[in-house]
Amino acid sequence: MPSISSAGLGSGLDINGIVASLVAAERAPRADALTREATSNQAQLSAFGSLRSSLDSFNTSLEALKDIEVFQKRNFSIAGDGKDFFSVSGDNTAAPGKYDVEVLALAQHHKIASATYTDNETAIGIGTLDFTVDGETFSVDILATIDDGDGGTKAGNTVEAIRDAINNAEDNVGVTATIVEDDNGSHLVLSSNETGVINEITVAVTADAGDGLLGLAFDPTLARDPVTGDFLIPNPMAEKTRAADSKVDVDGFIKSSSDLTIEGIIQGVTLTLKDTNDVGTKHELTVALDKTATKNAINRFVSSYNALVGNINALTSYDAETKSSGLLQGDSTVRMISTRIRSEINSVIEAAVSKNIDTLAELGITSDYETGELEVDNEKLTELLDDDFDAIGSLFSGDEGLAKNIINILDPFLKSDGVLDLREDGFKSSIERVNTDFEALNRRMESVEARYQAQFFAMDALVAELSSSGDFLNTALQGVSAIINYKK
Repeated sequence: MPSISSAGLGSGLDINGIVASLVAAERAPRADALTREATSNQAQLSAFGSLRSSLDSFNTSLEALKDIEVFQKRNFSIAGDGKDFFSVSGDNTAAPGKYDVEVLALAQHHKIASATYTDNETAIGIGTLDFTVDGETFSVDILATIDDGDGGTKAGNTVEAIRDAINNAEDNVGVTATIVEDDNGSHLVLSSNETGVINEITVAVTADAGDGLLGLAFDPTLARDPVTGDFLIPNPMAEKTRAADSKVDVDGFIKSSSDLTIEGIIQGVTLTLKDTNDVGTKHELTVALDKTATKNAINRFVSSYNALVGNINALTSYDAETKSSGLLQGDSTVRMISTRIRSEINSVIEAAVSKNIDTLAELGITSDYETGELEVDNEKLTELLDDDFDAIGSLFSGDEGLAKNIINILDPFLKSDGVLDLREDGFKSSIERVNTDFEALNRRMESVEARYQAQFFAMDALVAELSSSGDFLNTALQGVSAIINYKK
């Protein structure tokens, strides 16, 4: 920007200071107006951001109330050290009550083992092994030699090769083969992948008479000693762990399961077994309505609503004494939101199953006349939770419950490209326009400053010229005066 960097040579004036003052005086009215407008727009944008935050929090509390499951939760408790023996879970169909539970048995994997072989490379025999688990069968052909994967061959009937053939069978229906090496040698061990009697392993062998592969046969259906459980006619493979089902006694009713979970003996309840009790030892299981969860959900709704109302009151307030008002005082959008929500809060919910609990007031939740905030009569709410637990949920939940109704009211305001987005976009556009106007003002002031400097530079040059002419005339007049005085 062109400027004069020193006082005027002709006039002796501080031209830079004078120009700066003139530019500032001309800039101030427009700059102040733009600053006020920018400050107002930014403040209102922040106010709408605060409103949106309150609405989002309130909407979140409503989302938690719209599903009936929130009001049908169950609480499960196990007396004493019962948790060491079983855990419990369930859904909202669980029948409230007290139950005596005794864990009689835990499900086990079936495990069988071969006789001892010298080592893992010992050849057993050739033929076909048919494995059956849970009614499904897969077959493994045992050959003397097999492809080694490098273009050659290797033994296919060793302990190690048979283990790999079983584990790598594509249609394996649930058998895992391992090798256990003890002091006597190597054993081929077969385990069922799943627990339970239904998953016990049957091994049928097709081989020539006297072939060593026949030593891998196992038939779990052979007769057993009723006391010891040992087979009366020994199997070629030894049973290391007998397949077993879990078994539980609940109030004298027995139920078994192939795994560690017991379902159905108590409606809506799943027991997960951990250990067996001493015979006759029972632990009390209590299934109760989770009134605390319901009460907490209602109180969160009230708290978030009151936070919203408190924020709206602050944003739309007016103090007659100080004549100061909230940032959104008189705003039609805020007024519309507030009016619609309060109307629904005080409405009768036709979808409620009990006409004795179809308004918030009947639930013990009323509005403060001055602030509009909700107040909870916890004593009345607790009494209703005890007397009519299921009816409370229908007031809030469902497609026509209070929660969904208010969510539908908020949706046009909170959704993408909704009312709040449009209002906020308007303020952002105004802020951008003010910034553009500031840039234009700065450019115009640069031109004004350049013009003032040019004018004052011209004036200063003129003053210097006039001063020079004055000095010449003064010198000339002094010379004339001297001549006249001399002649006298």
